[in-house]
Formats: sequence, C-alpha cells, structure tokens
Amino acid sequence: GDQNVFRRRIDSNNPALLASKPKRLLIACDLSPSMAVYDRIDDRLRRLQEAIVFVFESFAGFTQKYEYMITGYSAAGFDYVFVPWAKPPRSPGQRLAVLERMASHARGAPSGDGTLSATEWAV
Repeated sequence: GDQNVFRRRIDSNNPALLASKPKRLLIACDLSPSMAVYDRIDDRLRRLQEAIVFVFESFAGFTQKYEYMITGYSAAGFDYVFVPWAKPPRSPGQRLAVLERMASHARGAPSGDGTLSATEWAV
C-alpha cells in the first residue's frame, strides 16, 4: 500500500483548484395528469415531491458549488420553470409553494406525453 491512500481530504483554499463557475443541474419532472391520477394507487406524485424535497435539502448551503433549475413537463408544454437558475427556495414556505404548484400543474394538465420534447429541450 501507498501511504496516500488513507489521507484525509480537505477543502483546498488554493484558488487554482476551486471551480470558477458552479456546476449546473437541470431537473425535469414528469407532471402529466397520470402522476395525479395514479397517485392514489402508488403514491407516484408524493414520491416525486419527496425527491424534490431531498434536492432542496441536499443543495442548501452549496450555492457556490452548485446551481439547479427544476422544471416540469406534460402534454401542455415542456418548459414550466418551478425553480429558476440560482434562485432556490430558501424558506420552508417557499419550498411548499413550489411543491403545491407542481401538484396543481399535474392535476390540471391535458392528457398526453411530453417526455421526448422535454428531453430535447433539457439537453
């Protein structure tokens, strides 16, 4: 064994090693009516909302390293922005408002699939 294998990692203060721009993540969520309809059967919309809460909690305090945008897609369109770039919800009330808007969109969207157009737009 190499002695360097078990050395502890520390955050470097060397400006050359720090990223100049934060990494950007786009999270596209399926908000078609089936998410709301079948939520009663298998809790798919609730599980999506829980995953979004995990995103909120995971990236809290890391705004220098990561930026994220949360969008939703359905047959009505593919570019519904719920959380814009570099403006994450800060308070629990703001986070709840995002989740409620997502659920409201899923309940009111027309039937159909927008997955391919949303994927093309996101990439």
